[in-house]
Amino acid sequence: MNQEVQEGTVVGANVKLSGTISDNNDIIIHGTVEGEVVSEKNINISPSAKVSGPVKGSIITVAGEVEGDITGYDKTEVLPTAKINGSITTKELIIQSGAVFNGKCQMNEEAREVKKDIDQKKEKEEKSEKASAKEKKSEEKPEDFEPKEELNDSEPEIDDFELE
Repeated sequence: MNQEVQEGTVVGANVKLSGTISDNNDIIIHGTVEGEVVSEKNINISPSAKVSGPVKGSIITVAGEVEGDITGYDKTEVLPTAKINGSITTKELIIQSGAVFNGKCQMNEEAREVKKDIDQKKEKEEKSEKASAKEKKSEEKPEDFEPKEELNDSEPEIDDFELE
């Protein structure tokens, strides 16, 4: 069992943040966030949470308050304690009884296309980073560097030491 533990971001109940929260892993919000919340994975907005700004992630679960648009690339679930004022764009939507939702909803592959565009942009950035790292590595080699002569498999390798 060799699973990689990937930590995410947790905003505590007594925390108030202003600005963008962005993580490649899960984000859990218990406190207040004024700004954009973005994750490539899951976003969980607990019953005590208040978010003012857009929320974008793969699977979004809302139990608290959101004042802003929500984009759930795969799924958005609105729990009974949730209050949402803003549009929802998602592939799959679940709104449980008791939830308050004021806004427009768009359910189609558009959310998938947005995620695909983000993935393609990220892939290009990674390729660019790898290419520049490779370039930098090749620049670090001395100019008079000459590789060692390769051994022929048919020639025996001779060691200069003896075992006693």
